[in-house]
Order: sequence, then structure tokens, then C-alpha cells
Amino acid sequence: MPKDTMTPRERWQAVVSNRKPDRVPMHYRATTEAAQKLQAHLGCATMDEVFKRLHIDCTVSAGPRYVGPPAPKDGDIYGRSSSSPT
Repeated sequence: MPKDTMTPRERWQAVVSNRKPDRVPMHYRATTEAAQKLQAHLGCATMDEVFKRLHIDCTVSAGPRYVGPPAPKDGDIYGRSSSSPT
């Protein structure tokens, strides 16, 4: 695999600015259980090691701070129960 010439941040900035990145940025999303199994399978100590090994470009999201009523102990701010499927 060719050496990356951009950082993950530069790569995502290129994409959202309609410029050509050095390669297609990769994103990763999984359940905790799947992530733990992948980490164990690859023999990595941390998910950061997994991301580096698989060339995953982690994204950081930013948004406004939630100021509504507290979420119930068994759910989230949208009223979904943590035990029910999404």
C-alpha cells in the first residue's frame, strides 16, 4: 500500500472542499461488541491501533451542547429505551 501523504484531517478537509485527497478517506462504525472482536482478531491493544492498521480516518463530530431535560436512566435524549432496538 502506498504511503499516505495526508493526515486524516487533511484528507477529510480535501473531500469536503471538493479537492482530490491522496486516497479515499475511510470511516469506521460498529457496535462495541464488533469493535472488541475486531480488535482481538487483529491483536491490537487499542482501537487507535486498529484504525492505524486498517488506515481508518477517524472523524470527530462537533455540535451544540444538549441543554434539554436530563435523559432517563434507561434511555436517551430522544426517548428511546436502551433495551429496545433502534
